[in-house]
Amino acid sequence: MSVLYGLVACGGESSRMGTDKSALEYYGQPQRNYLYHMLQPMCTKVFLSCNSGQLPHIPYYYSPLPDAIRYERIGPMGALLTASDLYPEASFLVIGCDYPFLKAGDVQHLIHCRKPGSLATSYYNPSSGLYEPLLAIYESGLREKLLSNYEQGKHSLQHLLKEADAEEVYPQTADTLRSIDNKAAYEQALAQIRSAGF
Repeated sequence: MSVLYGLVACGGESSRMGTDKSALEYYGQPQRNYLYHMLQPMCTKVFLSCNSGQLPHIPYYYSPLPDAIRYERIGPMGALLTASDLYPEASFLVIGCDYPFLKAGDVQHLIHCRKPGSLATSYYNPSSGLYEPLLAIYESGLREKLLSNYEQGKHSLQHLLKEADAEEVYPQTADTLRSIDNKAAYEQALAQIRSAGF
């Protein structure tokens, strides 16, 4: 299998949260920084994928990777396309900033579930019957299909994972896939994390 690079997806609009979700703090630092450090021991390189508005607020030593102009405003696929264009031989572990209960062990489990010949490996939500595109590994062999979908105007990573027949990885706890996307949910998650002693 090809070299694995980490890609922390920070570039969402965060419209429901009302502020940049990647800058929220659960563990004493912006969530994007926390995930960057989490992925470093597991990946050859790690990048913080961001939009142009976030770029001035991310220090260079966190390897910010702004969406290429041609891929702006198409969601997380833009982040993956930008990274894939720069490093076409690499596979990418894409992690979103929406999952504050994600632990290093969960990421290690995802990596462990990679199989030779598979095009993708993703956490799968059994309650919704959907993949979690921002908790997934996209292998270098998927690049041609990724580009083809983009050219056809198909910008859904969920759809891409289905087409790739991605390996399904089931979470060890329900909280692993708990996505936080509004202020009330953030306050609740923060209180839960603090009560747990983190």
